[in-house]
Amino acid sequence: MSNNNNNNNGSYQESNDDDQSDDYEMKQSKNFGKAMLLPVKDHLQKLEDTMNRVQKDLEQSRKDMNNLKTDLAHLKSSQFDGFGDISKFVMHEVERLGNDLRKQGTEDLHDTDFLKMQVNQLLAEKQKLESTTDILKLRIVNTENDVGFRFIYD
Repeated sequence: MSNNNNNNNGSYQESNDDDQSDDYEMKQSKNFGKAMLLPVKDHLQKLEDTMNRVQKDLEQSRKDMNNLKTDLAHLKSSQFDGFGDISKFVMHEVERLGNDLRKQGTEDLHDTDFLKMQVNQLLAEKQKLESTTDILKLRIVNTENDVGFRFIYD
């Protein structure tokens, strides 16, 4: 029976724990021959001791498993917290950039409207100046005619 376990464990050896269990099984198989020579009470006592050791090992394995589960849960939690923090940061940056873009667009629109208004005022002033210039030219011509001045450059 222990040879089957050795063969099975030998194909799955991956760590020192497996090596230790193989050593333990070899010791057990050597002790098995000696145990057969012991009285039944001693044999039962050894079995009970072995069972207690196995039970303690099982309890320790359960504790280790629970610790590993706790560590895994903590790692998952911290990982999701990190992703949550990053996604919050990215969302805030996207929102901030969107607000900045809208604000800049509004400012550009106001600047464009202001410049259009100034251009329209300048065009109106230009028309007034042209109209005033035309009136002055007409008055000059009328005054020259009244005075008797002739245009030489007609």
